[in-house]
Amino acid sequence: MEGAIDGIVQSVIQKALGGDIAAAKLVLDRIHVVPKSARISADLPDVTTAEGVIAARALIVRMVASGEIRTDEAESLSRVISDQQTAHDLLEMTTLMRQLEKR
Repeated sequence: MEGAIDGIVQSVIQKALGGDIAAAKLVLDRIHVVPKSARISADLPDVTTAEGVIAARALIVRMVASGEIRTDEAESLSRVISDQQTAHDLLEMTTLMRQLEKR
């Protein structure tokens, strides 16, 4: 079985070297794996306020425009900010509801 696999691999590599684009893509996709996520370092403002969220989103736009981060990284960072904002909003609503219940 292992010999058959080696033969297949060599055949695909030979086809790739011969100009077969599909074979080349298959080989490169296995050799040059692009990470699905990367660490993003950014000094974000406090995102527990509307003003902070707006400032953070503006910073993300500037980072994309300057080439500091890619658009897919900006989308991921924006989701994190949105999730934080949603959690903060939920906490705020829960606190308000408890205050109203006490009255």
